[in-house]
Order: sequence, then structure tokens, then C-alpha cells
Amino acid sequence: MRVELDERLAERRLSPAPIDGWREVVARSFREPGLRVPGGESGAETLARGWAAIRTVLEAPGPLPVIVSHGQLLSLVLHSIDPGFGYAGWEALSNPDVHLIEAASSTGLAFQRVWK
Repeated sequence: MRVELDERLAERRLSPAPIDGWREVVARSFREPGLRVPGGESGAETLARGWAAIRTVLEAPGPLPVIVSHGQLLSLVLHSIDPGFGYAGWEALSNPDVHLIEAASSTGLAFQRVWK
């Protein structure tokens, strides 16, 4: 399988420097997508670039690929599909973790965890 790198799938830059209470910032990001620590990236910005990369891959000809990313970006994407997947879902991710995202007939997209 050919490997292609896409910087849009890089981990979210929460802050340019270590911050106290960073987990609270991550938790608030699910409730407040525009929240941004100075010099960092908001959840909304992370989600926009992540979906842009995913759409590019899905629109390309050929077999469906495997997309690999990082925990916060993945969690924000899954949260956009199902708002019930939030901070607790992010905390529950394993490393590695595998989710299958599929078209759902009436709701757009759905996902399921297929391996952890």
C-alpha cells in the first residue's frame, strides 16, 4: 500500500508552550469549538483542516484508503459525526485505535470502533 503524508492530518497544536490545565482546554474544545489558547489552534480550525484532508482522500479515484491521524483531530472528527463522542471519547482512545466511518442512509455518516 502506498503511503502519502498530508500535513492537514497532523495533531492539533493546542499551544506553542506547555500550559497548566491543558486537559480542561481539550474538554472545553468539544463544547466551545472556537476556543483557542494564544498561539494555538482551535478545535474548529483543527476540524476544518481534518475534514478537508478526509474529503480529498474520499474524492480520489481508487479503493478506499486507511487514514491515520492523531487523537485530538480524530476525536473532533468523530464528535462532528456524533456529538455524544466528546472529551470522554477522547480520553478512552487507545494507541493505536481504529474507527470505521461509513455513510449512513438517513443521517449522513456513522462510525464504529473496530479495534483498540
